[in-house]
Amino acid sequence: MKKVWHSANKDLSFIVVYDMIFSLQTDVLSDKRHFRRRLPHIPTEYGAFACFFYFAYILFAFSFTDAAVCSIMKGECNLSTTKKSLNDLTLLDRFLFAEAVEDPEIMRLILEIILGQEIRLDGLPQTEKETRNSPLYRHIRLDVWARDLDNRVYDTEVQSRNTGNLPRRSRYYQGQIDTKLLKPGTVDFNLLSDIVLILIAPFDLIGEGRYRYTFRMCCMENRETILADGAVRIFLNTHGKNPQDISPELAQLLHFMEHTNDPPLPQGECEKVRRLRRKIEAIKSNEEVGVRFMQAWEERELEKMDARAEGERANMKKLVRKKLAACQSLEKIAEDLMEEPETIRQIAESLSLERV
Repeated sequence: MKKVWHSANKDLSFIVVYDMIFSLQTDVLSDKRHFRRRLPHIPTEYGAFACFFYFAYILFAFSFTDAAVCSIMKGECNLSTTKKSLNDLTLLDRFLFAEAVEDPEIMRLILEIILGQEIRLDGLPQTEKETRNSPLYRHIRLDVWARDLDNRVYDTEVQSRNTGNLPRRSRYYQGQIDTKLLKPGTVDFNLLSDIVLILIAPFDLIGEGRYRYTFRMCCMENRETILADGAVRIFLNTHGKNPQDISPELAQLLHFMEHTNDPPLPQGECEKVRRLRRKIEAIKSNEEVGVRFMQAWEERELEKMDARAEGERANMKKLVRKKLAACQSLEKIAEDLMEEPETIRQIAESLSLERV
């Protein structure tokens, strides 16, 4: 007789798991044919080994939350994708970077180290700032937008993956930002703010082994002649190989950006990087930040699930359209695709409405 513990303090998943173990044990000992149906890829003579394997699987499953286990059972979760905790994040992760630079002191310290000059910010930095000119054209979402007291605008981005389009994307971002810097009716374009676009990445975008690449528009006939349009684009590579060409502060900052969770370098850290480290440690220990991280992770996972479901629906419609074109009946299509006849009927109706 199966034992079921009804204590309110017992997790429901434990009861389910206990039932699964008992069922498997019964299958192995009393009904080898049923055992083959349960685990067809394991020979019957290895029943004892299969039980051991199953117990190991159960222990593995308990390392997940109930929601994660349910997602795995439904096939909604990819076990090869490891979920990071807040403590695992580095400053190259957008969530932690955005949380950090909402503190104007952190934003100021990062900009001062990168630009090598004192920065006086005007107001609070804005994270995930959305810029949209027209619903007909693509909008952008800036990681961090800030302005200083000299009316200079800063867009600072972190990018963990080389998407192959970053130089042109930076051009598009600059153009989108520029359209918001002058009020309607402004005549003098000299009132357009200077703009500095900064991208920090763990890869070498240009391929010359440098920590830093700074771009300004210049005259091709005389490279020393710079066009004074006030626009600067800076690409930073945490894997640079020319520390002699940058400040020690910048080298330490870029190392800290990628290795946020590692102890300080043996040669020590400058005062600004030490202050950054203390502030990041405080952010990671903040319970409210932890809650926001979990909410953000859940929202991203739901978006991925919705996208996968949408893709599956689109693929199903494609298959049904193809089979209808081959004059197959709805019942035959449902049987072939292993779907409910009502589901196939609804898809067929939607396809007929699309033709109208």
